[in-house]
Amino acid sequence: MPDNSLQVGFARTDIPPPVGFPIVGRMRLGGTLKGTMNSTGVRRSLYARAAVFKAAGGRAGVVVADLCFCPPDLVDSVRATVAREGVLQEHELMICVTHTHSGPPASEMFGFDGEEAEQWFEVLYGRIAGAVLEASRNCAPATLSVGKGVVKGIASNRRLRLPDGTVTMNFLVPPSSGTPVGPVDEEVAYLACHNAEGRPLGFLSNFACHPQVFLERESLLFGSDIYGVALDRLEAQLGGIGLLLNGAEGNLNVFGHLRERTHEDEERLGGLLAEGIMRISRKAQTVPEPLVETSSEWLDLPLRQLPSRQEVNAELERRRNRLQRLTDSDADSEDIWKAQRELSHMEELDYAMRRGLPDRARLELQALRLGPALLLGVPGELFVECGLEIKKRSPFADTWVVGPCNGYVGYIPTRESFAQGGYEVNPALTSRVAPESGELVVEALVALADKMKHGP
Repeated sequence: MPDNSLQVGFARTDIPPPVGFPIVGRMRLGGTLKGTMNSTGVRRSLYARAAVFKAAGGRAGVVVADLCFCPPDLVDSVRATVAREGVLQEHELMICVTHTHSGPPASEMFGFDGEEAEQWFEVLYGRIAGAVLEASRNCAPATLSVGKGVVKGIASNRRLRLPDGTVTMNFLVPPSSGTPVGPVDEEVAYLACHNAEGRPLGFLSNFACHPQVFLERESLLFGSDIYGVALDRLEAQLGGIGLLLNGAEGNLNVFGHLRERTHEDEERLGGLLAEGIMRISRKAQTVPEPLVETSSEWLDLPLRQLPSRQEVNAELERRRNRLQRLTDSDADSEDIWKAQRELSHMEELDYAMRRGLPDRARLELQALRLGPALLLGVPGELFVECGLEIKKRSPFADTWVVGPCNGYVGYIPTRESFAQGGYEVNPALTSRVAPESGELVVEALVALADKMKHGP
């Protein structure tokens, strides 16, 4: 029978993606913010999935939306709505995204603005908040069980060292062209809830990886990448509603295990993840009298000096000219594509600088304790080395590193990666923090975990 001190509710709300809007997480193929990758349809439905936990003296909520980024505007709006209804205080709600690269925009971050955009954001934020409110209304006495295991053949470290010593990405060259310069995290964590009759209410799972299969040219359909495939299958097989939380995925992706970058690849890898979680679910152990606690701390990260406006303008001109030369000379399509990517990233930075960039990176680091599991939230794309270090040093055997959630500061690489070079450390809208930032986040989250275990 459930411990009556624990009540849990789950909910799922669809996010109807506006066909014709840009697909976020893809480069702008036209080499301009207004020449975006606009969607032509929907491959797989998008959702906001929520869970609310209530126990004696504690409450916590988690919501995961099928979006690429978790902008501050979204976090502030959803939390304010939920707090206004008296369901959860702001620090008790963790707002996450799956980091799908096939979803709609969630803010003006990458240049999608105007009245139509504002109307969409209002609908989007309302639906995500609505999922949390519905989950709270669905709360009922429940038991909690946890498990973890390993799933291989999905995540790969995307940073490759080429024979000449340079470091590049496995989506810019064939993955066989070089050797990965870092590890992967193949651990999958699992937490399930059942009602008094043993009926499944829902589950949470944690796995670190960029879930995207497609690059710019291969699909113009909205979708939820391999995580959506996995959840569709798991909800059908396990019952209830499932939340799949991403982790320290900054330098991880699936490209080392792809065959053709097709929908078949998406189904295959999503199915592999679902099978792994199913195996883990069968060995999950029930937890007696689970605690529910929350805490959060704020951390200011140092920023790197970005190029000046003059330097950005000069670089824009250089990249536009190079793209034009390649196009005029009927160059190889791969070379043209790489030039388009380079131009797109610089245009995003130029757009953000003209609008005004924050002068600091202020992070909310959040901890949710759900029985023996500790969820540590990071508002950015933390490198896997940092995530593994946090798990190693945490006093909780079941430590989940969760991200991106509660905001977005971009990539948080290791110090070593700055010396190596590569996509995630090149100055950009998504790459602003200083080389020591990864170490600072690790130390802060380990300290927060110690506080949750032993008290202040």
